[in-house]
Amino acid sequence: MGQLKQKGYEITSDAEDADTVVVNTCGFIDSAKKESIEAILEAARLKTNGTATRLIVAGCLVERYRDD
Repeated sequence: MGQLKQKGYEITSDAEDADTVVVNTCGFIDSAKKESIEAILEAARLKTNGTATRLIVAGCLVERYRDD
């Protein structure tokens, strides 16, 4: 996040105000996996129905379940 800010990106904690939504995930703890999936689905809704134009999903959930 610090590198993005240094490059001139504005950081907000309100996803509804963002044009790019970044979801950092966990793929090992069951409750965190569920929370990650819910956050991805909510961000996808913002991309479809809101102001977001890009959705970036990062973290170990992506790496662990890449083929799924």
